[in-house]
Amino acid sequence: MTPRAELAENIDVEHYEQLQQEARARLENPDALTDIEHTEKILRRAQARLKTVKLAQDPKGFAALNELAKYS
Repeated sequence: MTPRAELAENIDVEHYEQLQQEARARLENPDALTDIEHTEKILRRAQARLKTVKLAQDPKGFAALNELAKYS
């Protein structure tokens, strides 16, 4: 990951919310060409980015993010 991607203020929330919705829709109604593993990976990444933003907005969550950053 790039340093830019790790910062909550650089995460495009609308983009990741859209990705999350699209991935869930694909998993609920997969067609013959749907790569389930890849779609699940996209969903997990979107959820992780949105969680990062949510934690950064919460003062207690922000402290937890700083602690995690020390170990990465």
